[in-house]
Amino acid sequence: MKKHRIIYLLILIVVLISSVIGSTYAYLTSKTESSQNSINASSSTYSLGMDIIPVYNDFRIIPMDDNDVIKALSNNCKDKYNRGACSAYRINVNDYDTNLKSITGKMDVELSNITNLSYMFFEEKEEATNEEECVTIDEKTYCISKEATPVLEGKDLPFGSYDILNTTEKNFLLVLWLTNLEESQNSYDLGEYNATITFIMGDGGSITGNIVASIGKENELQSQSGE
Repeated sequence: MKKHRIIYLLILIVVLISSVIGSTYAYLTSKTESSQNSINASSSTYSLGMDIIPVYNDFRIIPMDDNDVIKALSNNCKDKYNRGACSAYRINVNDYDTNLKSITGKMDVELSNITNLSYMFFEEKEEATNEEECVTIDEKTYCISKEATPVLEGKDLPFGSYDILNTTEKNFLLVLWLTNLEESQNSYDLGEYNATITFIMGDGGSITGNIVASIGKENELQSQSGE
């Protein structure tokens, strides 16, 4: 059992209710579609690169209320009891021509027995435009550009379009979590998902990378509200 936990770096998701529940575990990793941590693509006019960098993703998490994302990010993706609440990934788009005017981002997701995954997308800003919608991580300020949105299986979950004229790189933050239903979620949130991140250039060229996760069940334990 210890070897199994070490191999999978399992993340415990505990539903906060006063009952005996099945505990769930999530193993979250990020990768890009190349042998290294970045990928580059080129079209007839422009080139484009992208890195997907895990920021918070290596600890046990519990389902989280959608309106607590900023609070969790301000505390390293943990709640006030120091329990894991979300996973965050920095997306760095780079190596593009400074004459390129805009890029558009989206996410395509394949789900297997996961129904309550949600996401929020942030854009790096020079300064916070609204303290209630912005967070500072590693000396970078990110502000919400896409509000909390349920992840539905299919294509074209939007991140939005962004002006990049006269810039050399663009940083974003993608946050993923299980929406809290205040009940045991083992029967419908044990499975796998594969999120394909895509950014499209102004002339139609694109670049993609992946975030892959699996959620599995182990044993049962006692969980009490407020612990």
